[in-house]
Amino acid sequence: MTTTPTTAAGLARFEDRGACTDAERRAAGWLHDELRAAGHEAWVETHWVRPQWALSLALHATAGIVASVLALTAPLVAAIVAAVAALSLALEAGGRSGPLRRLFPRRATQNVLTVADEDAAPDVTLLICARYDAPRGGLVTRDGPRRLAARLRRRLGGRTPGPRAWVALALLAVAACAGLRALGFEGSWLGLAQFLPTVALLGALAAAGDIAVSPVSPGAGDNAAGVGVAVALHAELTRNPPGAFAPALLLNGAGDGGPQAVRAHLRRERLDRTRVVVLELGPCGGGAPAYAATHPQLRAACERAAETLGGGSRRTPLRGSSAAAAARGRRLPAAWIGALDAAGIAPRSRQPSDTLEHLEPASADAVLDFALACVDALDAELVAAMT
Repeated sequence: MTTTPTTAAGLARFEDRGACTDAERRAAGWLHDELRAAGHEAWVETHWVRPQWALSLALHATAGIVASVLALTAPLVAAIVAAVAALSLALEAGGRSGPLRRLFPRRATQNVLTVADEDAAPDVTLLICARYDAPRGGLVTRDGPRRLAARLRRRLGGRTPGPRAWVALALLAVAACAGLRALGFEGSWLGLAQFLPTVALLGALAAAGDIAVSPVSPGAGDNAAGVGVAVALHAELTRNPPGAFAPALLLNGAGDGGPQAVRAHLRRERLDRTRVVVLELGPCGGGAPAYAATHPQLRAACERAAETLGGGSRRTPLRGSSAAAAARGRRLPAAWIGALDAAGIAPRSRQPSDTLEHLEPASADAVLDFALACVDALDAELVAAMT
C-alpha cells in the first residue's frame, strides 16, 4: 500500500520533533489535516505531561550518589534520602509520576484521534496506536549496548526490569546499607555492598545525562514508519470493516520514555475493557515482524497470524514504555506489533542514521500484513463467539 511510505515521508519532514516541541505540534497538525483530507473525522487532544524522563533519571541517580556519600557521616539522613528516591523512581517505573518527577515543569503535547464508527460494529473498538514523536539518542542507545541488553533479556527469558526499575533497586540497596550503618553495623562487607550500587548509579547518571543532552534522532523508522503502518491499517479496516471491530486511531505525542499521553487519554476516557482492544504499531524501519501480547486471546491471535504467514514472526517481551503496556495497566487487552532484527532490536532506532534513505519498505509491508492477519484471526474468534 502507498499510505505507509507516504505518511512516513511526510512525518519525517518535521525535523527534531522531540516530545512536546514545536516540531511535534506541527507534525500533529499535519497528521490531523491528512486524516481529515482522507475523509476521517479527526481531532487533536491536548495533554500536559512531564517529558523530562532522562533528566528525572539523572536526578534520582544523583540523589542516590549523594546519599551514599552522606551515609558515612549521617546514615539516617542518607537512608531517608535514598529510600524516598527509590520510592519515587519505583512509581515512575510503574507508570506514575513520582515526587521528584513532579519537580519538572509540565509541557503540552497532542494526541491525534479518529472516532470509531459505532454503527458499523458497536461491540468492540479496535484502538490502533502509534507514537509520532522522535526519540533522543545517546551512547547507550547505539547498537552495541542494545544488543547486549537484548542478549541478556533472551537468556533470562525476557523477564528483565527496565532501566528505571534497575536504578530503583540500586537506590533501595543504598538505602538499606545506610540503614544498617544507622543501626551501628560496620565492616568491609558493608562498604562493598554499598560500593556496587553506587557505581551502578554513577553509570546511570552518565547514561541519563548523555541522553538528555543528545540530539533528537530523525525518527524515520522509529516511529514515522510505525505511524504509516497504523494509518494504513486504519484505512484498510475502514474500507473493509471487520465483523466485530470498529477501528479507531490514536497517534500520540511525547512517547519518548513512556506513553504519558496515552495513559492520560485512557484515564480520561475510562474505557470498558470488555469493549476495547488496543493494538500498538511500533518501529518498523527494518527487520522482521515481531509481536508482544499478554492477553491470552490476543497472544493466540498473533500466533495464528504468524502460522498463517509462514511463521516468520516471533514473540518478544512487552516493553513497559509502550502504549500497549499503558493499556495493560488500565486492564485493557493490548498487543504490540513492530519489526525487529535477528538480535531482537529495532534497527537504527534512536540513531542519527534512522533516516528515510535507510528505511526498508518490505519491513513496513510485512508488519502491515501481519497486523491485518492478527485482526482477522481475532475477529473470526469474536464473530464465532457471538454466533
